[in-house]
Amino acid sequence: EYFGYVLQHLTSLNYLRLDFSHSNSLMDKGLRYVTLGIRGLKNLQTLHLNLSGATSITNEGIKCIKNAIQRSAIKELTLHLSKLKLLTDESLSVLADGIRDTKALNKLFLDLSYGLNFTDLGFSYLREAIKTLKTLDWLYLKLTACAGISVDAIKSLEKDLKINRCRIDTKSN
Repeated sequence: EYFGYVLQHLTSLNYLRLDFSHSNSLMDKGLRYVTLGIRGLKNLQTLHLNLSGATSITNEGIKCIKNAIQRSAIKELTLHLSKLKLLTDESLSVLADGIRDTKALNKLFLDLSYGLNFTDLGFSYLREAIKTLKTLDWLYLKLTACAGISVDAIKSLEKDLKINRCRIDTKSN
């Protein structure tokens, strides 16, 4: 709670990197406070948020992220959401809404690796949101071990995009 309060008062901050990859105790309630702080950063242009170790995050946590990024001035967004086994296609739908409303976005890195509950339906929400981003010119999606997302769904996104740099990685390194 206190961390979110402190963030709100850093009003001139334009770059923020938060790494919770080793914090399996972060839950939706804690993420809500963090994202409330992020939402108050009106000058924020670059956000890197790594939640890969926060395995208790659910769809409710993704709603908090959506609320933090939508209608923001963020130009570069990195979200590491790998190994979050409680996320579903609904999570991707909510995240897509937030991404769609981030109109200044020109660089997007999204790691959904090991998203065991994601399917083509959830990926279609992301695809449609990404297609609406007029300023996007760099995209990297990491989809390692997302067996529910078909090669055809991935290829349809690659075909639809008209951006300078696009990489969709489905293999582990």
